[in-house]
Parts: sequence; structure tokens; C-alpha cells
Amino acid sequence: MANQFRWGTSKVTEKDYFSTSFLVSRPAPKITEDHALTISAVKSSIELITSSIAQLPISLFRR
Repeated sequence: MANQFRWGTSKVTEKDYFSTSFLVSRPAPKITEDHALTISAVKSSIELITSSIAQLPISLFRR
């Protein structure tokens, strides 16, 4: 059964997006630790993980 919502539309041809993006794209810049901490998403993620670890119980043993 044919798709009734696509009648009368032009057929979409496949394009080779990889070859065009390969010629146009530039290498990603290197991100240092200091630069990563200036990004709010990275900083808040690190704070969330460290605060979760800080809430874990620690059992101290004395010998």
C-alpha cells in the first residue's frame, strides 16, 4: 500500500553528505582543562558529580 500522505511530492534523491562535509569541515580546536571549566555545562556537570560523591557515606576503620 502506497503512503497516502506523499502523493504528488517530488522524489527525494540521496545526497552524499559525507564527501561535501569532508571537504568543508575544519578540525576541532583543542580544549584545555581551563577552557572546559569556562563552559557552564561542563562546570555544572562536574559540580553535580562531585556533590553526589560527597554525599556518599564513608566508613572509617581504625587499626
